[in-house]
Amino acid sequence: MPAVRFLPADVAVDVPSGTVIHEAAIRAGLQDLELPCGAQGTCGQCLVELVNHDGRLVMACQPRVSEDLTVRVPE
Repeated sequence: MPAVRFLPADVAVDVPSGTVIHEAAIRAGLQDLELPCGAQGTCGQCLVELVNHDGRLVMACQPRVSEDLTVRVPE
């Protein structure tokens, strides 16, 4: 199972492959991700940074975890 580490909280959680990033955040005990569009990928309010992918910004409601990730959640 891939591990997802969330910054700045420095909390990590193992999740099954295919888990959406925002679901991993909930499993890690983070409630900071806002999903006003109901996770439809239309509002862009859940942007997070994939630290180990050159700082690429993605919507947490869309990409599925397939490898270990470090994700920075905006404060």
